[in-house]
Amino acid sequence: MKAHRAESGILFHLYQGACCAVFVLAVLALSGCASMADFSANRMDNRIACTVAKDKLYALSEWGPVSFGARISDLDRAAVCR
Repeated sequence: MKAHRAESGILFHLYQGACCAVFVLAVLALSGCASMADFSANRMDNRIACTVAKDKLYALSEWGPVSFGARISDLDRAAVCR
């Protein structure tokens, strides 16, 4: 029975630590919203980008040094990547 209590205590502390980590990451991610006026036009932008081989097209959302991308359909690629 003591082993079960020890395991549940460890799991509780792991869960609590994971919740704290998620909270800290959320606060850090949203902390830039307080200083949005300080961002220049080059720091936040949405761009499209073709690969060098011109076989794929991506939409990129840039937020400071971080970019998030999504692949765009091949029908649109044919019109943009020439």
